[in-house]
Order: sequence, then C-alpha cells, then structure tokens
Amino acid sequence: MLIASCGSGGGSSSGKSEKNRLDVGNVDKQLFERTDKLFSLFREKSNKIWQESYRLDQMALMYVRNDGRRDQYAYLINHPKVVGIESAQRYKVPADFNLPPVYRLDKIPNQEKIAKIENFDFNYDVHGVETYVMKYTSPDINEFKAPTSDVWTLYVAHEGFHDYQLDTWREAPGNGQDIAGYPLNSEHIALIMLEDAVIKEALQADSPAGRTRAIKQFVAIRQTRIATWDDVRYLDLPQEQIEGTARYIEHRLGSLIGYDKLNLNTFADGLGYIPESNIRGELGFGRFYRTGAALGYLLDQLNIDWKIQIERGQSQFDVISDYYNIANDGVPALLSEAKAAYHYDTLKMKAKDIAKVVASEPTDIFAGKSK
Repeated sequence: MLIASCGSGGGSSSGKSEKNRLDVGNVDKQLFERTDKLFSLFREKSNKIWQESYRLDQMALMYVRNDGRRDQYAYLINHPKVVGIESAQRYKVPADFNLPPVYRLDKIPNQEKIAKIENFDFNYDVHGVETYVMKYTSPDINEFKAPTSDVWTLYVAHEGFHDYQLDTWREAPGNGQDIAGYPLNSEHIALIMLEDAVIKEALQADSPAGRTRAIKQFVAIRQTRIATWDDVRYLDLPQEQIEGTARYIEHRLGSLIGYDKLNLNTFADGLGYIPESNIRGELGFGRFYRTGAALGYLLDQLNIDWKIQIERGQSQFDVISDYYNIANDGVPALLSEAKAAYHYDTLKMKAKDIAKVVASEPTDIFAGKSK
C-alpha cells in the first residue's frame, strides 16, 4: 500500500502542499483518464482479459513525459517504496478517478539511464523496485506514443503483459528471434500461405464440424512444416506463445472498451497478408502476432483451459495438437485435403514470385536499428 506523503527523509521534499497539477496540459489529463479506465477493467474483469493473475492495475508503473527531445518529469503509481525518492510529491488527481495514489517526480530516478529507453522498459529499477516504465508524449510529436486514443491503451496493456510474462512464465523452447536464418524458400512460403488459409477458415466456420476440419488441417500443415524445418518449432511456436498472446489480450481488451477496429472478430482480416517489401520481417516475425492470437481464440472456441498450459511453457500449437492427437499417418491425407481445397498449385506460383523478392532483401531486418 502506498503512503500518503513522501520525499527524502519520509516527508515532502519541498514542504509544498498537495495541488492539482493537471494544468500541464490535456495530454496528461487523458493519460489519467485512460489509466483510470484501464485499471477499472483489470480490477473488475481481469479474467476476461487473460487470467486473474495478470493485474496491470497492481503493477509498479512509471509514466515518463517526453517532449521529443528529452524526458521532462514522471508519474509513479503502485510503487511500494515511495519514501526516499527524490522530488516525489503526492499528485492530486480528480476525485472521479478511481486510481491508487499517484506521485509526481520532477527529478526522474537514474535520468541518464532512462534517457536511453526509447519507448518502455519492463523491469526498470526505481528505488530498488522493478518498475514497468512507459514513455509518452503529445500527438503532434508521436501519435502512437500519445495517450489520446484507444491504440495507446492497448499498447500499454500489451507491453505490460510482456512484463507479466517475464516475471511468471516459462517460455516455450526457442532460438530467440533468428529472423535472418528463417527459411523462406518458395516451398515453405506456399505452406505458410496454406496454413493462413485454413486458420482463416477455422475462424470463419459457420459450424463446429467445419471448424474442426479446418483446425485438423492446420495441425497437419504445421506438423509438416516442423518436420521439414526446425526453425518453425524454434521461432513460430515461442513467438506465438509470447507475442501472439499479447496480441490476443489486445483483442480481448479492445472488445471490452468498445474499440471497433480491433476485436475478436477481426483476426481473419490480417491472415494471409504479405507485404511488397520487408517480407522476411513479416513472415519471420510479424505474422506470429496474428497467428498466435487467432489460435488462442480457436482454443477458446474449443472450450479448452489453455492459458495455464501456455504459462507453463506450452505453445498454442502444442495445446491444439495434444487435443486432437493426430497420428503421423493421418497427416498426409489432411495435408492433401487442404491443398485441394485451397488451390495449392496457385499458391505455389505466387510463392515463387514472393521467394524471389525475399532473396533480394537483407536478411538482418534489424541492421542499423535499435532492437
């Protein structure tokens, strides 16, 4: 529980009384409005977002205001050791906000270190406490990082979910993000396209039988890909487990806040997407956000208690595969069935052209960029 006042020596660092400082601008006002709404949803409906154990509203959180050039000040919430943090002063938010005590920091702890953080940090040390840090700014500087839309709300929850994963999860075995080594020849690209088609069919199926048929075809395609290319098990599965579930909770939360551009019925829209450039980054990483989220939704449809298994190190594919338990000798027939249903010859022709573009692209998509 937070204390009522703080500062070096346990009292107010400046002797000033509490005052409402929302005059810093509309951006800060919206920061607290959205945080209040977000925290309320986690208090009341955490089990509809993920499991009740993911409680963003209880995490130590520091918002850092940036003006595009430098960090200006910060707000600290849910920090258990506020006493002794230099410049910390109790911040009076409007009474209609149901927030834990908030503290304003005009002097940011470890400011030189935090200046190197571009967007967020999962376990930043604030006075001996691992704290989730999220930087924010005004929309004229960076619209995505401004707390002025529902996109920002989902962004905070997504990255906060990664913090939760780091603290409590066992990650599925993988090789990190070896996107450069991910096999993207025409044969593999064609199977990826086929896999997206059957996942999309499963999501849009109008009967349990149709959904089951499509999911079994998916299992056969994924097993074939894993048997042919080791990287599929060591990149697709762990990234679907980590990034796919973070995208899944965006959809869950989006439905609760009424964000009509991202909800459980729009997973299928992005499946099968292949850009004209940076194809390697898409097929070797970006795709797993969508497939992982979609597989989570299908597990919900099957009424499988899957989330605890994911937290213990399984991937969505592992859970689905165990559920259907398709013998190896059943894979060829399901694969042939899918190829016939989704015009695999046409997919192979498209895959050849895509593979040519991939071959001309840099393999290291992070070259010259901050990861």
